[in-house]
Amino acid sequence: MRVSMRIALSTVAMSVFCVTSALAALPEFSGEFPDGFTAASTGGSGALKFEAAGGAIVVECEKAEGTGSITGAKTVTFDELFLGCTGKVLGISVGKCTGLNDTTTGSILARGTLTLGFELGALFPVAALSIESLHFECGSTLAVVTGCLVGTVTLAKRSTQEWLFEGFGGKQEFTDYTNDKGEMGACKLSTAVNGGEAKESNQIQHAVLTFTKAIEVKD
Repeated sequence: MRVSMRIALSTVAMSVFCVTSALAALPEFSGEFPDGFTAASTGGSGALKFEAAGGAIVVECEKAEGTGSITGAKTVTFDELFLGCTGKVLGISVGKCTGLNDTTTGSILARGTLTLGFELGALFPVAALSIESLHFECGSTLAVVTGCLVGTVTLAKRSTQEWLFEGFGGKQEFTDYTNDKGEMGACKLSTAVNGGEAKESNQIQHAVLTFTKAIEVKD
């Protein structure tokens, strides 16, 4: 009985090791790197929206466009310009929203990096997008956004990829994920308005990326 139990425990341990190793290794991009892309975004079925919990600030944009590069099997850098952005603070319209370093009213430039991973407790791949500290003004209201957000990615091998970020009321749909090292972590976005307490935030965005050649996210 003890021998059988040891064999069973060894089998379970090996299975866990194999699954953990697989999770740590994948998902990843196929191809040669670096590889550039362009991106165009909408809000999907609704508005392209960014919102902080409690309605501390809500920003809606007409569209977004950007460029980026796949720098490795699991990593991406990007620049994305949100256009035609207007804001509300506690439900009250405060006019156009403009990034502090942007010259066009209603435009907000975001920069950052992206890493592939798995949704915690599932086996489908996600993109964990980390942004550089982002400052923008809506009228006399100053917002500072920090952190990251998680969205789903396309698996098919093709020259365009669709990535989807969803949430509601300041809560992102996905927040916890397993990174490429097999480590579990939280990925959350937060916003401080006029120097106040940072509020958890979400972003609703349907991004279509166009590559110079067919790219695949392997799971």
